[in-house]
Amino acid sequence: MVQACTTREKLIVHEQDALERATTRSALRLLMRRLNGEMERQVDALVHNTTALYAFVAEKARLG
Repeated sequence: MVQACTTREKLIVHEQDALERATTRSALRLLMRRLNGEMERQVDALVHNTTALYAFVAEKARLG
């Protein structure tokens, strides 16, 4: 009887651990997707600002 309870407890703990790992993996995947999206937005903004700055400097150089 005691052995059956111990085995059952071990199984429950194992299942809880597996669920926690799966939840953690899922949360990490979501975080990575969000971080990648934010990084993409930041790069796009940097490209836009750099292009605008280049155009401004080129226009200033052209005008003297």
